[in-house]
Amino acid sequence: MHGSGQLRVDKAVDGWADENEVEKQAAMPRLTKLWRSPPYAQLVGIAMLAWGLASGHSYAYFILLRWVIFGVFIFLCVRACQLKLHGWVWTLGIAAAIYNPIIRVHLNRELWSEINIVTGGILALTVWVLRGKSLA
Repeated sequence: MHGSGQLRVDKAVDGWADENEVEKQAAMPRLTKLWRSPPYAQLVGIAMLAWGLASGHSYAYFILLRWVIFGVFIFLCVRACQLKLHGWVWTLGIAAAIYNPIIRVHLNRELWSEINIVTGGILALTVWVLRGKSLA
């Protein structure tokens, strides 16, 4: 009964859904889905890394930055592992190791600035790479 508004089970949306709603969701562009459920972890990470590029921050800010970015990369690494994106698991795992707050990597400010730019780019890429796949 196509178009009658009758409820049915659809595996694509995990549960009960109106046929019209399922069709709308299937046609929704990926960018629209992105704005319905923003990637908060990546956005916070990118913002903190960008803010860290400015001079004048206390040492405490960089300790906080390490903890937050480490957590974001571990979270994304687990997500990539669930999606079986093994190249991304390695990339995100190495990035997490660089920001590890327990066993610290000691580098000069210029090198950290370059690493922050690169890892900010990696975070930006994960917004699309990790959102375009489903766990099913």
